Amino acid sequence: MFSPFLNLLNKYKINDFFGIIIIFFIISLLIFIFLFSVIPLVVNQASAFFDILVKNVNSWIDIYNNS
Repeated sequence: MFSPFLNLLNKYKINDFFGIIIIFFIISLLIFIFLFSVIPLVVNQASAFFDILVKNVNSWIDIYNNS
């Protein structure tokens, strides 16, 4: 799967061992950047969802108690 990238690095006189390390470093870096850009969004959305949920439940309780 990574053979084309490894062949590209071999053209620049980078041997296979260091090429594999570079490829896995880049993949790890991309995953790290993706996670740290998505996790705050998910946390904010979950927080907003639970705030709305609590407000709705409280209004349902008030309606139930008043009727």
